[in-house]
Amino acid sequence: MYPGWMIIGTQDPVGFPGSFTEIVNNTRAYAYADWAGICWLQDCNECDVASIVTPGYPYVSPILDPAPWYDEADPDSWGFLGVVGLDVEGADSSTRQAEVKMSLAGVGVIGPTYLGPRTLVIRALAIATDECALQFGLTWLRQQYGTAFDACGGDTLTFFDCCPCVCPDDDAGSACWAESYGELKSSPRCLSGWWPLTYVDEILGPPDTTMWWPDNYAEETTPNAAALWWPTTYAAEIEGMSSIYWPDTYGELITGPPETSEEWCMWIDIYRDLRNGPPDWTCCVDACVTPYMRQYYNVRVTEGPILLQKPALNSRGAVAEIEFTIIAGDPQVHSMVTRSSREWVQGAEPLPDPPAPTPVFQNPYRPAQPVAAAPVPLAPSWVRDTIPVKRMSDQVLTGVEALLRVRANERSGPVRLGLWAGGERVGGYTIPFVAERSSIIVNGSNAYYRTPDGYESISAFVRDWDGKFPRALELPHGDYTLTVDQDAAHPVKLLVDVSLAAVGSA
Repeated sequence: MYPGWMIIGTQDPVGFPGSFTEIVNNTRAYAYADWAGICWLQDCNECDVASIVTPGYPYVSPILDPAPWYDEADPDSWGFLGVVGLDVEGADSSTRQAEVKMSLAGVGVIGPTYLGPRTLVIRALAIATDECALQFGLTWLRQQYGTAFDACGGDTLTFFDCCPCVCPDDDAGSACWAESYGELKSSPRCLSGWWPLTYVDEILGPPDTTMWWPDNYAEETTPNAAALWWPTTYAAEIEGMSSIYWPDTYGELITGPPETSEEWCMWIDIYRDLRNGPPDWTCCVDACVTPYMRQYYNVRVTEGPILLQKPALNSRGAVAEIEFTIIAGDPQVHSMVTRSSREWVQGAEPLPDPPAPTPVFQNPYRPAQPVAAAPVPLAPSWVRDTIPVKRMSDQVLTGVEALLRVRANERSGPVRLGLWAGGERVGGYTIPFVAERSSIIVNGSNAYYRTPDGYESISAFVRDWDGKFPRALELPHGDYTLTVDQDAAHPVKLLVDVSLAAVGSA
């Protein structure tokens, strides 16, 4: 387990401020120590790529960022520099246990094995510019470690099981994009050309009057000169090419590209995502960093921070070695949800009729037994699309769980989803219809749809392949395909999204 970055809070590691508690962040502490002129703390972090998904990166100072503990009215908060993780105990130990009782014959009887809670002991350094700032930091840590975001179900601990692999950004193939709303208002850091600083600049265009610029939205999509080439994406604007998809309408903006595109690893689902900018990770990070990001569920900081030692320093700064304990009620390690496929479908091939049933031998000397009526199919006939599901990384994790999302711009007819391993169906769901401009999310035995206020459960609405109540799926690692069946009389355009998560041993 990599001890240099850990957060407790929501399941989204790049969530909004206040949705998680930063337990350890080596990158932040090293950056702040360098800003404060602390020369005795050497940056020996060999995992720079972990900072890519660290909220708030790159770090400058506790004041300018500002840091989570920064208080403008308290100067002592300005001098606390963060926490450097040193070691984690208990992350790799099995929690398997069994009770032993003595029988009347004097022989021990071993009961069934079970998985007990997992105990993690973290040792770290709290860094500050002086003693007063260090005391402020320790007090702040005690408050943060006592915070519970989900008092009933428990919070989520997110960490790296090891330092992720590194791949150059050039391999991502994605366009330069603003990584934050601040960059969206100013300019992306990889920009080499002109960028509007205000909305007025965006309307008026570049200062070079010889360069054409649209005056309204209609001209923005269609230049006023037919012979004038116009970029359809930001990448095309920089590179002079227009092979990457770009939305032309608001409908396309919220549903995404019309077909699978490697340039769009992630796609916004709500306007808030557009306002805040896309997620920090590119195609490269999604492929290289995310498979190494792990989580424990139902966690609490149950002890600490305990002050182990606080040595006196002859040079500038103050340091304290601390220790705290985290208990995970669910001892199994979980993976992040990884998007495995996202495609538009609209009923490609007619589904062939099933083979005729094998004749059943009838005893001529016995009266014929009544035969139960065959179940009426949800649709008279189906058309099928097949979507390949990309294989998850073969890490420590074994059990795979599928999360499916179906979105429609217009009301659909019956929809049936099937998850297949080779020729064997390992799971399936039946949806009577998908409402206009709506999406249905199926997560194991639970189903939801998005409302303006969040998500609402519709588990009784979605059934399994045979019309019964759906069940949770836990699959081994492997190659899968997803089939999407629609009523042949009413196929519509659907956006189908497949994500996978995994659970490891304990």
